[in-house]
Amino acid sequence: MKFDELKFILKRMYREYVKKHIKKILISLALSLVVATSTSSIAWLLDPAVKKIFIDKDQTLAWLIPLAIIVAFASKGLSLYFARLNIMRVGQ
Repeated sequence: MKFDELKFILKRMYREYVKKHIKKILISLALSLVVATSTSSIAWLLDPAVKKIFIDKDQTLAWLIPLAIIVAFASKGLSLYFARLNIMRVGQ
C-alpha cells in the first residue's frame, strides 16, 4: 500500500468515525491518566504507611495515610469506571 492511499484511508476514517467522538475519547484519555496517577500514588503511599504506622508507631499518620489511600482508590475506581463507560459508548 502506498503512502498516498494510506493517508487517504486514515483521513476518511478520522472524518467518518473519530471526529464525532473526539470529545469523549479525550475525556477517556484524561480519565485514564487519573487512573495511572492514582495507581502510582497508591504504591507510593503504601511504603510510608507500613514504615510510619507499624514500625515507628506514629499516631498522627495513622489516620492521614489510610485516608489518602482511600481517596486514591476511590479516584482510581471512579475514573476507571467513567473512562470505560465513555469508550464503550464510542465503540457502540
